[in-house]
Amino acid sequence: MILLSVESDNGTVLTYRLDKTQITVGSSSRNDVVVRSPGVADRHLVIHRANGQFTFVTAERQTVALNGEKRSRGVLNPGDKVRLGVEAPKEVPVHRREVYEAIKRNEAATLEKPASVESRPATTEG
Repeated sequence: MILLSVESDNGTVLTYRLDKTQITVGSSSRNDVVVRSPGVADRHLVIHRANGQFTFVTAERQTVALNGEKRSRGVLNPGDKVRLGVEAPKEVPVHRREVYEAIKRNEAATLEKPASVESRPATTEG
């Protein structure tokens, strides 16, 4: 039995059995493997199994990083790492749309508030 492990950004791992000849992967609940992450298309890629070998093809205008290399098709081997979605340097925060919108609302509310000015007594030097 061949397994596919999907690790989310928070470290949660979901495992899927690859027992079908065609496995769809994407953000839509209609897929065999659902990955809801920024930059993942409704149907991002399809994994095919034939003669004991697994290959993948991405949807049009989609790519994945296979062991760090950007690809639109390829052969999957045990231990390979496939990355889907937004790729950004570790120091760049990537947020879900709801979180992003909440951050923007908070920033806008902060900008609308008048800045407080402290009054300090004048000092004289002598």
